Amino acid sequence: MEDISAGETVSELLVSAREKLGLSQKDVADMLFLQITFIQSIDEGLFNELPKRAYIKGYLRSYARALDLDPDYIIGLYELESDSEHLSDVRDVMEERVGKVLFTGPLLQAGVFGLSVIFFVFLLVWFSSDDGKEIEFVDDLSNLGEVVQSDPETTEQAQVFETESNQANPLPPVELNDAGSTSQEEGVLNDSMDGKTAESGLSIEDIKGITLERSSKDGKQYILVQAGGEDHLVFAFLGQCWVEVEDAEGYSIYGDLNSENDVLNIYGMAPFNVVLGRAAVVTMSYNGEEIDLSEYTESDQIIEIKLGQT
Repeated sequence: MEDISAGETVSELLVSAREKLGLSQKDVADMLFLQITFIQSIDEGLFNELPKRAYIKGYLRSYARALDLDPDYIIGLYELESDSEHLSDVRDVMEERVGKVLFTGPLLQAGVFGLSVIFFVFLLVWFSSDDGKEIEFVDDLSNLGEVVQSDPETTEQAQVFETESNQANPLPPVELNDAGSTSQEEGVLNDSMDGKTAESGLSIEDIKGITLERSSKDGKQYILVQAGGEDHLVFAFLGQCWVEVEDAEGYSIYGDLNSENDVLNIYGMAPFNVVLGRAAVVTMSYNGEEIDLSEYTESDQIIEIKLGQT
């Protein structure tokens, strides 16, 4: 493995190793069967500009292998950089700059305390005014009740008005679940939780419960991917080929550069969208039925296949 210098970023390490080997960005792109724009984005550290962010770690792992770097070290460094950028964003939001003055430490604490006092006084005034209104409203209702009781004609009119109001605006029945909340409230809660999941930065592996296992036997490398389904894809490789697979829900359940003698098994939910960087070196089957890739055997072009459509 190539020696790795401490203190460098992922992009700096990859660019340095690539240049030491005398490789251009196009050379690496051709080796990995990727578009050159992918390599350019990685070299510049613009990971957010990659078209399929779910495959970032796969791209980095393949890039590292091509340059004889330690893939696990590169992935670990990328994760540290990502965490550091996230903390930096949070800090920027928490700090307020006015000119050259930074409101932190004692100055920030004093400001927060002052705002708290103002807010507390506001609440006292608001609750006091509400209490007065509530008492006044109750007194008005009491007076109204006395007037109604003293005038039979008024009582009859009030009963007629109440009946007409109930008929005009019937209240729909409210269904409660076992926890005592309404189904509408539960739906809103679920929607908000879905939004939080999308914004929480959880990986696809966390969301889908995807597992990936590797093993070796008789000179072959076996890769098993379990992605929450029973539909079965099998890939056997005679050479290097980039593979991407999306399931029926649109999740990117696999993305990596496979090598000669690799055997990839994927279980998931069809239909699948499969991208092959070099179909000429791949044999493939879906639910036990071999997929004919003969029309692509003379081409090294990237192809996209949909399997399991009804």
